[in-house]
Amino acid sequence: MPNNKIVIAKIGKTIGLKGELKINLYCDIDFTQLQSFQPLFLSTPHHSTWIALAPETFTLAKGRISFQAYPNIVAASVLVHGLLGIEKEQLPPLLDDTFYLHDLLGKTVLNLDGVLFGFVTDVMHNGAHDVLVCRDDQHEYLIPFINDYVVMIGPDTITVLWNKDYSV
Repeated sequence: MPNNKIVIAKIGKTIGLKGELKINLYCDIDFTQLQSFQPLFLSTPHHSTWIALAPETFTLAKGRISFQAYPNIVAASVLVHGLLGIEKEQLPPLLDDTFYLHDLLGKTVLNLDGVLFGFVTDVMHNGAHDVLVCRDDQHEYLIPFINDYVVMIGPDTITVLWNKDYSV
C-alpha cells in the first residue's frame, strides 16, 4: 500500500442480491461521513493499486456500500475483503499528545526493563480494545493497547508494562 493512503474501512460480505456490501470501519467516524472524503479510494483484493472513486459511482447507506459497476451479488463478490482508503492529507489535525493508530506502525516496543518486543507491525481491533501486534525475529506478541499496559508513546518507541511470558 502506498505510504500516502490510510485504510479507513474494509469491505465485508455481500448483503442481498443487489450487490450491497457490508463496511467494517477502522476509524471513529460515522458511516455518513465516508461520503465527505473526496476522493475516497478503493483497493480490491486482487489488485494492490488504489482507484479513486467518484462520488456518483457508489452509494452508502446503513453501514453498507454499493457500486454502480457491480449491480448484483455475483459481480460485487469480487470486492469482498477490499479496502477503502483516503490520503493522509485528508485526516484532520490532532491535538498535542494524540496520534493516529497508523502512526504507531514501525515503532520499537520495549518494556520497563528494556526487553525488546520488536516493532509494531499492525494494530488489531478485537471489539473490546485495540491490540498492538509486535514482531521480533522469531516471535509475535499481542499487547493490549490500553492505559494499564502502555506506559509511554515516544517518537520512536512505545514503552509497555508487559512481559514476554504473557504472550503465547
